[in-house]
Amino acid sequence: MGRAFRASQRGGANPGVDRLPSQPNNGGNDFVSSTLTMRITTKGQVTIPQALRLKCGLLPNTEATFEETDGGVIIRPAKSKYALILERLREARGTADTGLGTDDIMRMTRGEDDGPG
Repeated sequence: MGRAFRASQRGGANPGVDRLPSQPNNGGNDFVSSTLTMRITTKGQVTIPQALRLKCGLLPNTEATFEETDGGVIIRPAKSKYALILERLREARGTADTGLGTDDIMRMTRGEDDGPG
């Protein structure tokens, strides 16, 4: 799974990308620790720089989740339905313990016994 991208609640005054003065400019390849400011359009759209999209797994047609935090918004690639099912199965494993073994359940199924033996 890709890494999360945190979008700050701070708005930028200039269109496009604003760099903090303390951040070096090395040709636009320092997205690892840079703070970027992007303008949100009237439709609520924002362009995530390509290097961040690739690094975080936010590829074309990827569904994304948005998590609100005290400091802003975290954008992550959404988990696939298959991954969600596996996660739920892992969480459910062992939660339906009846105290019965396989032999006990088979005896009850056959009508041989009414309980643990």
